Amino acid sequence: MAQQAGKVEVELRTLVVGDVDATKANLKAENNATMDNTVVTALYKWYNFVPLNLWKQFQRRQNCYFLLISIMQMIGEIS
Repeated sequence: MAQQAGKVEVELRTLVVGDVDATKANLKAENNATMDNTVVTALYKWYNFVPLNLWKQFQRRQNCYFLLISIMQMIGEIS
């Protein structure tokens, strides 16, 4: 359905009654001409999982504190 200056243009389907093959061919051609209607709701991609996950984790003060404590525990003179 397309709008042009207040007018609505409607595209009609062609269905052939009794001829399943012709109807399938028309619908297949129609589906190839339309846009893909895929919705992607994933938060991460394979290439940005580690940076985004670390960014989200270290936005919390508690996680930064425990990282600092764990680094200090690895240093022999401090622990």
